[in-house]
Amino acid sequence: MLATFPSYNEAINIFKNITLPAETKAFALQLSHVMRSFALLRGREELSEGWAAAGLLYAACSEGTLPYDELKNTGANEGFLSLLKLKNIPPMAEPPTASQELGAVLVTAAPLVHLISETMRVQNTAPKNLKVSAIQKRFMDKTFLPSVDRQLIRDGAKQLHWEIGNLTSKAISAIRENESAIRQALKN
Repeated sequence: MLATFPSYNEAINIFKNITLPAETKAFALQLSHVMRSFALLRGREELSEGWAAAGLLYAACSEGTLPYDELKNTGANEGFLSLLKLKNIPPMAEPPTASQELGAVLVTAAPLVHLISETMRVQNTAPKNLKVSAIQKRFMDKTFLPSVDRQLIRDGAKQLHWEIGNLTSKAISAIRENESAIRQALKN
């Protein structure tokens, strides 16, 4: 089933009304901006707002606090809702459909952004000061955030024909570029 996305503004309005821990909200906003950036990198400009909405709502879904009825009222269909529930990389056709590609990027980016977010928190480092090498070090340290499935990130990067270092660099760049917007959204 093709996914029908809510607009990013609709997703933001829903997101604002969800009670989530501050760290989860920060992660969701970071993932949202990374997803928008990755949509552009993948040549899916026309879907970038939908991908950003998916990134924003993915964290709320994994916390079990997503109001599905309210989301359906925005025009989001079961295809979109099922993407938010993905835990593994979906099989992809060649070339992949937009929904398959979104699912693969979302499931790959979410644990990577979680790793980046936690590295910034633990090191008390702003995105502008974060280095790819710091993330690579944390990636290799299986005692740091053991809940992050590093193999899932590797598999996703491979399936998407991305190199992990480049993927990490692009994710950090997207977070850096949107640092003030993320900070402002957390205040509201």
